Amino acid sequence: MKVVFLVHSLRKGGAERLVLELAASKKDLNAEITVISWLDTMEYREEKYKHIKYKSILPEKKYKWLISLKSSSKELNKMLNDISPDSIFIFSHSVLWLSLLSRYKTSYVNVVQGYNQISKFKKLKKLLYRPIDIISSRLLNFDVITPTKELAGEIARYFLINPNKIKIIPNGVEMNKDYMIIDHNKTFTICMLGTLGRQKGQHLAIEGIARLISYYPKMKLNIIGEGVLKDYLIEEIAKLNLDNNVYLLGRVDDAFEIMRKADIFWHLSVTEGMPLAIIEAMAIGLPIIGFNVEGVRDVVVDHQNGYLVEYGDVDSIVKKTSILIDSDDTRKMMSMKSQDLYNSKYRKEFMLQGYKDCIENC
Repeated sequence: MKVVFLVHSLRKGGAERLVLELAASKKDLNAEITVISWLDTMEYREEKYKHIKYKSILPEKKYKWLISLKSSSKELNKMLNDISPDSIFIFSHSVLWLSLLSRYKTSYVNVVQGYNQISKFKKLKKLLYRPIDIISSRLLNFDVITPTKELAGEIARYFLINPNKIKIIPNGVEMNKDYMIIDHNKTFTICMLGTLGRQKGQHLAIEGIARLISYYPKMKLNIIGEGVLKDYLIEEIAKLNLDNNVYLLGRVDDAFEIMRKADIFWHLSVTEGMPLAIIEAMAIGLPIIGFNVEGVRDVVVDHQNGYLVEYGDVDSIVKKTSILIDSDDTRKMMSMKSQDLYNSKYRKEFMLQGYKDCIENC
């Protein structure tokens, strides 16, 4: 079975890493997989990804959305004719139209990992794009894979498709057993992992830590990731005198080595599909504190493996964190529940079996 995974680019991010994890598991999926990226941006240098078949259509410096569609679709058609795939998996909204214009006849699967792919929060964009997206769904006749039931309902309404065409496959991660033992520091540590941006909520985390250090002066927050909010965060850290409490670590080769030394994981996004970062934190055995928003509430069970509070409620984030700091028993209970949930629902092998079934059905 020949399969193409079509993506916009391979910048560092959860959705992009999911594509590469699946492509690197071709033996488990029983498929010959080629990843085609619209742009030549490839930020992953890990050894396990070096054997993936990878092609790019266009240098990033020549890319212009819409203007690049026509020429890129012709180039994509040539690539697909050379590969002759039995099915094409579309992993980002921007390449949906590219697939349509390429006019390559095969089986299509649209993998929707987040709400931004269906323009839920961008009313003007939704008004302009949705009719074309609906037409694309009819002409490509694609099935859909998505990680949560809640997102599946939004997809059915957005594309006006039969819910039976949507398959729910929760995301999964593989964890080295050595990482699944929490190594607590003497200093209480919180960790965050994700692209630095207001959607991910690191600015709210800075606000929360500024309040917590009044009670816990040695509190530390490790923030892993890069992004457009970095300069703002640096200024806030300096302004609030948090240089000894908050550390912007950038992108690191081994995020798990840092995460396993934490005591709590914060995830303060405004919305998610199904965040790999939370699943990874659960696999390590961290209690999770986050906002009660789409995607996050699908993996965090309030008062079991963590706490959920209303979006933007930093006071509650501080209060729930204080509970976990002050109660070893509660923290340990939530830690065990995180690992239990990971082992029962979010192991990589479960995800691979779901994608394998989908590929075989194609």
